Amino acid sequence: MRIKILGIVMALAAVAIQAQKDGDPMNFVGKTVAVFPLYEVAKQLKGAPEGTSVTFTADSAQYLETDIRSWCELTGNVLVSAVPGQGGTVFTVAKGKPSPVKKFSLVLSSDGLLEAVSPLGFALAAAESGMEVSLYLQGPGVHLLKRGYEAKISDPLSSLFSGFARNGLNKIGHLPPQDKLKQMQELGAKIYACGPSLDNFGVKESEFFLEGITVCEYFTFLLRMREADVQIYQ
Repeated sequence: MRIKILGIVMALAAVAIQAQKDGDPMNFVGKTVAVFPLYEVAKQLKGAPEGTSVTFTADSAQYLETDIRSWCELTGNVLVSAVPGQGGTVFTVAKGKPSPVKKFSLVLSSDGLLEAVSPLGFALAAAESGMEVSLYLQGPGVHLLKRGYEAKISDPLSSLFSGFARNGLNKIGHLPPQDKLKQMQELGAKIYACGPSLDNFGVKESEFFLEGITVCEYFTFLLRMREADVQIYQ
């Protein structure tokens, strides 16, 4: 009887442990895009004293580990360990001496789902790496600032499959454009919007889903581009 009870207790304990793992906010298995886990890591280490460590679990894909190592090199943080296992690789990163601050600028002219994936991914990666990020939205790109806007595939025939594409991107860790913009801003990015584009595409400042957006034209953002160490124009 005691053995049976002990077996039940052990089984319940195993279920509880598994449930804890499943609910672990630092378990990113299944998210193969490095900006997804590193956003949480960057938030925890931002402003933390040197030596502070964060442990998280991610996929065991070699390219993901390569990117995590590169992120550490960019930020001055230290990859203490990377231990592979059946449930993914457990990474421990420690806050190191901050690298000299670099500046990044992005001009985005498209509101298309697929066109925005890579540029916003680079901008978010830059923000997670401690770079000063400036983003200028112009042309149809200003739609991304409109509250409730959902980016779609630009091609008219393929746009019917936008929902499938969004779900597929979300699954691997590419969040919707507005989520990425919000994350960037939380990490200190400055977002600018082209005034004439807002007028031409019927987007009002009162419809912005974010606060703190600077409405301007070319010369204002040209100042940011002139200062930038890295520039991307899409």
